[in-house]
Amino acid sequence: MAVIYIRNDLGDIPLGKIMAQACHAYGKLWIERLELQNYWFLTSQAYRLTKPALKALDLAVPPTVQYCSLEELMNVPDITLIKDAGLTVFKEPTITCGAVAPELGPKSTKPLIHHEHNTRFCKQAIFINRKHAIAQDTDKLISETAFASAQTLLRRIRPKNGLLTLIRGEPLDHWIHGRFGKTVVGTKKPTKMEEMKERFDEEDKFNIFDQDAGFCTSPIQSDLIEDYTRTKHFRLLDVV
Repeated sequence: MAVIYIRNDLGDIPLGKIMAQACHAYGKLWIERLELQNYWFLTSQAYRLTKPALKALDLAVPPTVQYCSLEELMNVPDITLIKDAGLTVFKEPTITCGAVAPELGPKSTKPLIHHEHNTRFCKQAIFINRKHAIAQDTDKLISETAFASAQTLLRRIRPKNGLLTLIRGEPLDHWIHGRFGKTVVGTKKPTKMEEMKERFDEEDKFNIFDQDAGFCTSPIQSDLIEDYTRTKHFRLLDVV
């Protein structure tokens, strides 16, 4: 089972930030197991999930969550680290968390290449129902959200051969090459959650609904994301 290690020595960090970083860590575990294939067409690019990771795909379950110091994090064998860009909560680039998943096997020798700049043309919106989530264990909420977030990518992988084909310029292509940015918001009004869920479903941007706690969207253009997340009923998630 995958484990997400979150730093506990960074002070008081908004829950939404922690959740986004955990989603980065779990998603990156899978991205690191995608191998670049030859071009099929000028307009698309093919990747293939490594054999151990493909075998683990059907058996994947939400990761466990543990907390540790930076020193402890750096000593975890084969850790996949996440470094925040330092544009919002942190004043400088900061290692926030990491993840491991022995069942996925070794990382790809021909990995998918990420852009190393701050441009995030597309982001994923994550909506949390505060009223329902307040009764949940926070670690469980972080774990299930990270698992749901990764389904945006994993559901596109063909289960028989592990193949992933991305059309150049499509939102998912921009998302995973632009460090798969996320915005986490919450509301205390269950009716507004349902209305937002229906809106995404109608616009074919709906990804996965995690019971009553919340849902993750497919990637949305960054310049449009505030149309969905900055309304009078939703605000950035600080605490549940």
